Amino acid sequence: MTYNLLAWLGSAVASMLLYVFLFDDHLEWFRRRDDVWILTDQRLIFANPDDDNSPAYVHLAQITRVRRFMWWAVNVKLDNGMTTTLKYVPNGKLVQQSIRAARDNIAPHFPK
Repeated sequence: MTYNLLAWLGSAVASMLLYVFLFDDHLEWFRRRDDVWILTDQRLIFANPDDDNSPAYVHLAQITRVRRFMWWAVNVKLDNGMTTTLKYVPNGKLVQQSIRAARDNIAPHFPK
C-alpha cells in the first residue's frame, strides 16, 4: 500500500514538472520571444509590440541589484522594491555585466 502511494506521488510530481518545463515555459517563450531590451547610457528600455506595457523604461540610477536567474533570465531590482525579469536573453552573464557597468558609469548629474 505504501509503495503504491509513493509511486503515485512520485509520478504526479514528475508529471507536474514535465508539464511546467515542456508546456508552460514553451508557451511563455512564445509570448516573450519578441521582447527587446535596449540599454542606453541613461536607461534600460523594454519594447514588445504585443505587450500593453510597451514601451517602458527605467533610469539606470533606479537599479539597485542585477543578478542572473537560472540560465535564461536576468533579474533587475529597483530602488522602490519592484523587480523585473529580462527573460530568455542570450548570454545572461554578459547582459548582467553590461547593465551593472552602465549603472555604475552614469554621470552624477542625471536625475534618478
